[in-house]
Amino acid sequence: MKTGFLSGAVSTNNKSLSDVEFYSKGGNDMAIPKDPIMLLSYINTQLRDFYPSVEELCSALDLDKQDLENKILEAGCQYDPSVNQFR
Repeated sequence: MKTGFLSGAVSTNNKSLSDVEFYSKGGNDMAIPKDPIMLLSYINTQLRDFYPSVEELCSALDLDKQDLENKILEAGCQYDPSVNQFR
């Protein structure tokens, strides 16, 4: 079992950011950054390159949208659906 990136073990359904360190996409395990600024950069890149909305990103990565938004809010940013980015 993989350990969480903030604490705890990875749950199997609707993972919160406090529970997730890795997700599998195309067979490759990718680390989700812990730091709010690094997370912001990572998520914005994912939104730009792969997902048309934050809802689809959260669904695909099995993340809780509110947890994601709260963690990125620590970096002073909020989701802007008009540009599909956190700013």
